[in-house]
Amino acid sequence: MMKVNLFIDKFLKSEEIRAVYFTPHSSIALRTSDNQIELMGDIITANGSHRFFTEFMGESDLQELRLKRQLSKELKLETHLIAVEAFLSETGLTFSLTKKETLKTNIEDYPQIVANFLNAKSGLLIGVQRKTAEITRVERELFSQKLSFKPVSSLYLRTKFEMPFLHKNSFVMNLEKTEHLATTPMTEHVDVVRYGTIKTSEDVEKIKAYLMSGSFVMAHIQGAKVSEALVSLQALLTTWESRYFMSQALIGFYSFLSWSYNNQQNYAFEAYPFGTIAKSNFYSESSIDFFKFFENDFKNNGLSFSQSLHTKVLKRSIDLRKAFELAPDPSDLDYILKKSGL
Repeated sequence: MMKVNLFIDKFLKSEEIRAVYFTPHSSIALRTSDNQIELMGDIITANGSHRFFTEFMGESDLQELRLKRQLSKELKLETHLIAVEAFLSETGLTFSLTKKETLKTNIEDYPQIVANFLNAKSGLLIGVQRKTAEITRVERELFSQKLSFKPVSSLYLRTKFEMPFLHKNSFVMNLEKTEHLATTPMTEHVDVVRYGTIKTSEDVEKIKAYLMSGSFVMAHIQGAKVSEALVSLQALLTTWESRYFMSQALIGFYSFLSWSYNNQQNYAFEAYPFGTIAKSNFYSESSIDFFKFFENDFKNNGLSFSQSLHTKVLKRSIDLRKAFELAPDPSDLDYILKKSGL
């Protein structure tokens, strides 16, 4: 118990450490105030995670966790309000301690086109972002939004540096991606899957297995905008058959910009829905011809960063100076603003 108290004391007094995660068969993970993940100490055994939870929370909470298989509580420790999330699975007891953040995310204020993506029952939704920490944060938020629609079974694949995902209404199986790539995908009865980065043809094949079972899959490709992700994805689809299957499964692409305003993390989106004509052209045309089609179709059916920033300006969640600073194409933003009388 002395070791537990010393650890908690250090956690509470550190301004840098915002959360700590205990996962069986992994080291303790610390999330810092800038959303970096650091691993500390030796690998935690299933018994070690179980013992730490019991010593910290007590027997009554352990019994509740055993009964409900998951637990979500808030505790007051000294001057801090701590959120506790825990769940039991076949691999053991996983739980997290998180200091309640003063900076709130505003991801719920996403445009209708992104909401339509999440409403799809199955298919592949691809995010685009160069920074891994940022796309992970947004994927977690959208994954949570998807699970909030109704309780479902889900799988959250993560790297060893990512925190586990916990949800109070749905069972979420957390699995490290390196372990997953060495095994056959667990496709049966998995409704929602967060896959992570698409880098190789092996990633495509794993995702294909989930899509064939009717799952809704979220994944991401590293890049600055949707057009880059399209090129990267097509490069991994080397046969007509693979391009056809992927074209039928694709829901759409999204990318985003983020900034802080009024103590909230705000987002502007770029998004492209994969409509019927896009699905047909994706597999029937050459990569170059499809890219030309995409550029024209995006103007009519896509959402640009400039359009999204324009909406944020109207809602007063960003000022003009910051909007132009963030805009990838300031001249396009200027045109839209002037057209609306701003």
